[in-house]
Amino acid sequence: MTKEIISTPLAPQAIGTYSQAIKVDHTVYLSGQIPLVPETMTIIAVVNEIMGHYFEAPYPARAVVGVAALPKDVGVEMDAIMFLKVQEYPI
Repeated sequence: MTKEIISTPLAPQAIGTYSQAIKVDHTVYLSGQIPLVPETMTIIAVVNEIMGHYFEAPYPARAVVGVAALPKDVGVEMDAIMFLKVQEYPI
């Protein structure tokens, strides 16, 4: 099993003791992201508009979890799990 920490300045930096993402073998676990502009760490909240720009039907699954409060008092946070296609090579 291989484990790799993933971090990019193109996404909001972690607010707390967690990594932006962890890759274990062919699966990537992306930490919950609140709607922050990476350069300024200011809040935006246009989830459906942005998802519609990057995804088309059939859309990925989404989950909603009710919590008492999120960082910076935002109304939404998203996380994801991604499986990377395994390249098969002929023997």
